[in-house]
Amino acid sequence: MNGKFDFTEMLTSGHQFFIGTNFVNPGETVLAQIAMNTTQHCEGKLEVGMEFKFCEGNIIIGIGKIIEIINKSLEKVNT
Repeated sequence: MNGKFDFTEMLTSGHQFFIGTNFVNPGETVLAQIAMNTTQHCEGKLEVGMEFKFCEGNIIIGIGKIIEIINKSLEKVNT
């Protein structure tokens, strides 16, 4: 999985684990847990409700929305 957040031009890579299914058809909505391979450029920048794009190269193949942040070092601190 490659993910693209609006706050950076970098693509993040990671592993996605679909909850309750092993396969997703185009147009379907599913829950997934995503483990990022590297987190440094996302530290302190993610927030619940934030959307991101799933990409294969430069092609957007889906949209995701954060519903929970497990690694609290990634969570945006509102000041």
